[in-house]
Amino acid sequence: MTHPSSQPRSFTRRRFLQNSLLGAAGVSLSSCGWRLADIQNQAPIATSTDQLHIYTWTSYSDDKLLKAFQGETGVKGITEIMGSNEEMIAAFEAGKGRVFSLLYPSDYAVELMHKKQYLMPIDETRVDDLETLLPNLANVGVIDGKRYSVPLTWGTTGLIYNSEKIPEPPTDWAYLWENQDRLKRKMTLLDDPREVFGAVLHHLGHSQNTSDRGQLQAAYDKLQELKPNIASFTTDAWREPLVAGDLWIAMGYSTDATDLMQENPKIRYVIPSSGTNLWVDTMVIPVTAPNSTN
Repeated sequence: MTHPSSQPRSFTRRRFLQNSLLGAAGVSLSSCGWRLADIQNQAPIATSTDQLHIYTWTSYSDDKLLKAFQGETGVKGITEIMGSNEEMIAAFEAGKGRVFSLLYPSDYAVELMHKKQYLMPIDETRVDDLETLLPNLANVGVIDGKRYSVPLTWGTTGLIYNSEKIPEPPTDWAYLWENQDRLKRKMTLLDDPREVFGAVLHHLGHSQNTSDRGQLQAAYDKLQELKPNIASFTTDAWREPLVAGDLWIAMGYSTDATDLMQENPKIRYVIPSSGTNLWVDTMVIPVTAPNSTN
C-alpha cells in the first residue's frame, strides 16, 4: 500500500517496532522449525542464515533501515514488493510463503490469515516499544490472547490530486462522477476491490461493510458508470504521471500522499466527506517462514 497517522512512514515509533520485529523474526526463526501442511504440503525453503526475506508494500522497503539492521546483526534483508493483500495471500498459498520470514498484511488480512492458520504467534518480549502504540491500536493483531501481528502504521484512503490541474479542491468521491467527462483517462482507482467498493458505497450513503445485495448491486452499477473514464486500476503506478500532469487525480493512501506532498507542493490530499476507510498495516511472521538452521 504503499500504504500513517497520517504521519510519514518514517514515523519513529514505526521504525522502532519494525527494527525490533526484524530482530524478533531472526531469533524466533533460528529456534523454531515451522511447517504448514495445508499450504500445498510444502516445507519452508532452506535459505542462507544471513538473509531475511520480506514481502512488503512499495514504500515500506526502507534501504537505510535494512542496512542498519545488517550492520547490527549481519543479516541481510531482501524485499519483494506486493501489490495488494489479496496478491500476497494468493502468492503465499501458491507456495511463496516458504521463502518469506516477514509479511506486511493489513488488519483485515491478518484475521483471514489467522483463520487459515498461516501465522506464527509473536513473542511480545522480543518486540521493543509495543507500549508506545496508540491505545486504539494496541490490540490490533491480538487474537485469543496471543499477538499475531504488530501494527506499524495507520492511515486513510482518499483522493490525491495535482492542484495545478485541479485548482478547486475536491471534497468527496462524488467529484469523480460529477467531473468524469473532464477527468476522462485522467484519474485512477486503487487495484483493490475492497477499497474501491467501499468508496462507492460511501458515495451512495451506505456502509462499506454492508452485505445488502441491493446496495452492493447499486455500487457495482455506479462503478460501471465511471469505469470507461478510468485510466487504470493501480496501487502505485499513478505517482509519476500525477506529478507530471498526465494524471490529475488518483485514489490512494494517506501515507503515499504525505510522502509525495513533501517532495511536490502541488500534490494535495483530501479525505472524502461522505466517508472512507481507516486502515492499519502490520507485520507478521508466517508459520512457513524459513528456519535459519535448515
